[in-house]
Amino acid sequence: MSYFSLLRHQWHAVGPGASPARTALQIGGAVFLLLLAAGAGVWAETWIRAFRPGVSPIRWASSLGLPLGALYVIGRGYQAPLGLRPYLPLPVRSTRLVRFALTRALLHPINVVLLAFGAGFWGQTVVPAHAWGASLAYGGGMALGLGSATHLARLFAQALARRPLRVALLVGGGGLVGWAGVLTGTVPVLAYSEWLFVGGLALRPGPMALLAGTYAGALMLHRRHVRRRLYLNDTRGARDPGPDPAREDAAPQPAPPEAGIVCRAVDRLLPLGRRRRVWGSFGEAYPTIGALVAVEWRLVSRNRQPRRLGILLVLPPFVALIGGLGAVTSGTVAYEGSMLFIWGVAVGGWVGDYGGRLFGWEGGRLQGLVTRDVQGRELLGAKVAALVLGTLVLWVIPVPVFALLSRSALGVHAAFLAYVLGWGVPVTVATAPLARISISLNSRGVFSGTGLGKRYAGTTALLFLPAVGLFVWADSTFSFASGLAILGGASALLTPLWMRVCRGAWRRYRHDMLAAFREPDG
Repeated sequence: MSYFSLLRHQWHAVGPGASPARTALQIGGAVFLLLLAAGAGVWAETWIRAFRPGVSPIRWASSLGLPLGALYVIGRGYQAPLGLRPYLPLPVRSTRLVRFALTRALLHPINVVLLAFGAGFWGQTVVPAHAWGASLAYGGGMALGLGSATHLARLFAQALARRPLRVALLVGGGGLVGWAGVLTGTVPVLAYSEWLFVGGLALRPGPMALLAGTYAGALMLHRRHVRRRLYLNDTRGARDPGPDPAREDAAPQPAPPEAGIVCRAVDRLLPLGRRRRVWGSFGEAYPTIGALVAVEWRLVSRNRQPRRLGILLVLPPFVALIGGLGAVTSGTVAYEGSMLFIWGVAVGGWVGDYGGRLFGWEGGRLQGLVTRDVQGRELLGAKVAALVLGTLVLWVIPVPVFALLSRSALGVHAAFLAYVLGWGVPVTVATAPLARISISLNSRGVFSGTGLGKRYAGTTALLFLPAVGLFVWADSTFSFASGLAILGGASALLTPLWMRVCRGAWRRYRHDMLAAFREPDG
């Protein structure tokens, strides 16, 4: 089986049964996106000089290499790896499968877009100002950095799946130390990144050897990880015994999710509608919605991926620290663009992460829920309640710090809440029936079922673009927060219209979603 056959199979797996017109449209859209990325790279020098006057564009871009690389590793870890074990019975060598997996990881669409942007920046900014040898060395160093981050992303996802709490604490602590060090100047991350990548322009052997060695080490570890996934059951760390001949003809049944400490605690706190006194007036008025919310939290608590949503609890302490620094510096630190971005992600992280797989938690079990006496508006109401409750939990954690140190920070915090509840929740629920990937609750693959599909990317864009537009338009933090609050409040006033949109999307797309969940690979 050749590499072309493997690539063709992957292409058909992504878009099965696509018509020639749709295929041509997808290819044209991809080419247009690459041209946009290359054009952005060409104009990057002009933008950098406009926003950072007096700063060398090459040095400034190089200084961001390591921080952006770290974010890239964490972001790419959210994508499920390429499944290779179905190819083992086919006449293809394992070494070819490993090479194909490594090459496909490097040629991921995100990498191709970044390479197009880098090519535009390299051709417009680096080549005219330096000799060809230095320019090639600089471009090769950036490519090695991107390749190293690509391989390390898979290793990061594996480590997070095996030791979730340790890795989450390590990443959170390292990010906090690095962020505080950059602000105070005690940890020269930006200076070291500039030395590492700009060293190629001066043809210094130290930085070039370090980049090449890092790539070689990351490639070797990634290759070893891929080979282990071919023959080992990565969810348990033991060899796969193979299919049971006695059960080959039996109908496949989903394995029941395993109960852990968190699951047992949720079972005690959220009885499935048997004790209405737990829900109070809400349970008496909406018993079905209360029971569905209880089921939702039970499914989330049984998730072994590994309680990925608990990682969101690392973000509110960051927000509290940002608010505290803002109180000390009169807001000059807390209200910068990067800080406001972290702030918004912390408040809306539950909607963005959990909401992105809103129906994926039930998976194939959603069919049984739909066949019962459960109306669509009750199911959607339970999803809205779960999103609102989770967001409120993340929002309340930093409130005591803001109340003691900075009332202005409390106002910004409330504006983010209004935006997330008023705009983010209805957008997420309206696009949720477009999901086609379910989640295996027993899988220890930390990010299985979370690939950056078109629906997820579109939902994320709808969540973030209005806030980004308000930030670009606003001339002060007060204007930005006011815009968020007004947009969220206006959207909340349109709740009846939003619910009609959500019910219409549910009626139109639920059958396709349920059919995708019933598939063996879904």
